[in-house]
Amino acid sequence: QKAALVAAAQGSSSSGSRDNSWLLAASGMAAAAAAAGGVGRGRAAGAAAGELGVVAPGMRDEYSWMDDKDLVWQVSKYLADLTLDAIGEMFGSARGIMSWLADCARVVAAGNAPVSWSSPLGLPIMQPYHKLSLTNIQTATQSFAVVAQDSPDSCQWLKARQRSAFPPNFIHSIDSTHMMMTASACSQAGITFAGVHDSFWTHAGHVPAMNKLLRDKFVELHTREPDLLQDLLGQLQAQHPGLEFPPIPARGELSVASVRNSRYFFS
Repeated sequence: QKAALVAAAQGSSSSGSRDNSWLLAASGMAAAAAAAGGVGRGRAAGAAAGELGVVAPGMRDEYSWMDDKDLVWQVSKYLADLTLDAIGEMFGSARGIMSWLADCARVVAAGNAPVSWSSPLGLPIMQPYHKLSLTNIQTATQSFAVVAQDSPDSCQWLKARQRSAFPPNFIHSIDSTHMMMTASACSQAGITFAGVHDSFWTHAGHVPAMNKLLRDKFVELHTREPDLLQDLLGQLQAQHPGLEFPPIPARGELSVASVRNSRYFFS
């Protein structure tokens, strides 16, 4: 049912509609529905659920035109929960892995330590989120604050930020590994390559060859032994031998090699 609501919102967006009263009414918040009822189709700042991010702060920005800021937060949180629940229903394994990553980060952060790991290419990564130590300096004409450069051992790490940021940061490290593997393969094949995050570029005549290489490298990355989650768990256990981490969630049944025959896997 929730997935159907999101799909309906996407249809409303594609048709040019900016009236979100149906979606807000579905939340059971009469005040939210009333606020959206006065929004015309020409309201440029309005957005349907299919156009929004998956976290409440991002959605809150989309509804900045509402005067009642408390109401904006309620609506934003509802939309974020709705979207994430729908994703969980449609992609259960992916949502389970995201939750597992967050739980692992929670275990590490509980001991006032940052989450750190190495990418499959050996790049060391550490999440830098910690409480800033400020020193106030007063002069005859002004006062200002200087940020102290604390060592990792003396930092007060932000537990909530360490936990919430780890799933996307880990996924980004895997995506960047795939990009680097593809870039290296293209270089060896004499193909010009440029890329930004998940956008890969080459000359038009080389697109078919790059398409094959990026699929081959994706399969190579995601079928390595130990697999990506086992490797990550091993790293965390080696760094924090006294901590107990949750078990890796069960895998789905997708054959990674099937992406070689997927036209829209990467387009």
